Amino acid sequence: MQVGTVAVVIGAALLWIDAQYLAGIGASGTPEASLAAPAGFVLLFLGTVVGIGDGMRRLLRRMAA
Repeated sequence: MQVGTVAVVIGAALLWIDAQYLAGIGASGTPEASLAAPAGFVLLFLGTVVGIGDGMRRLLRRMAA
């Protein structure tokens, strides 16, 4: 599995966990600030950037060959 894909999957999982928490599943009733959403967005962004960069590198390598 590529690094970008792993980052995107982990980021999506963090966003899902945060959505479940804010929906009240397993929460104590008082919504508190969670770091899962910001961390999820950062991982999704970084994973997307890394994935696009990796894809472009492979494409350029194929075009040069």
